[in-house]
Amino acid sequence: MLKGLVKMKRNLDQIRNNISRRKQLNAKKSHSFSLLDDEERYGHTSFPSSTDTKEVNRKQVRVHKLFLAVILFLTVLILEQTSYALLEKPKSFVQDALTEDLPFATVQAWYDDHFATSFLSFGRDKPYTEASQSDGTIPVSGIDQEDVKTFNEGVYIKVNEQKQVFPLERGTVIFAGTKPETGQTIILQHADGQKSVYGHLESIDVFHYQFVDEGNPIATVNPDESVGFTNMFFSVQDGEQFLDPFTIILGDSDE
Repeated sequence: MLKGLVKMKRNLDQIRNNISRRKQLNAKKSHSFSLLDDEERYGHTSFPSSTDTKEVNRKQVRVHKLFLAVILFLTVLILEQTSYALLEKPKSFVQDALTEDLPFATVQAWYDDHFATSFLSFGRDKPYTEASQSDGTIPVSGIDQEDVKTFNEGVYIKVNEQKQVFPLERGTVIFAGTKPETGQTIILQHADGQKSVYGHLESIDVFHYQFVDEGNPIATVNPDESVGFTNMFFSVQDGEQFLDPFTIILGDSDE
């Protein structure tokens, strides 16, 4: 009987040990299972939220825009700094696209007709007065024929004393700077699409994209002290064609 009691006790101890080991094993499994993602626990793929997706898309768009802007900037810079013959045509296209092809004067004329104010002048244009064109000025029209000489696509106007230069008609300045052929030069774009060019100037009194009227001086010319005069260059261009400036310059000479 004593042996039977001892054996029973051993069996009870073994059962208790088995129960204890089983509890420990279940606790470990439960802890490991709680650390699993939904994807591992249920066997499906988790997807990012729509908010995260939109934020990623916005960042990608900004990066793409910045990348394209840098490429465009570098392309224009390379075209401007390169003198290879193969690049002259695209270089010219870029320059035209950024300046002359834009109808600034046409837009300004339309705006003036409808709203009677200048939004491209930046406050630097002066109102036209009859006294503004005196003996010390050069209106492009009404000059004596003996003072005008034909040269290539334009004419030279002989100037014997310091004078102010007035434009052919109102328009927008699309170039104000120095050119190899005509020195200090101003190019105006007019409402009808034509362009007028004024070269060999002493000083320039306008700036890029400024809108000017006929009564506003745009430049000054001074005679060369060594010869006593200077030749101001003038031409008119309609698209790629140069017009005869004599009809404009001498048009008022008989009045």
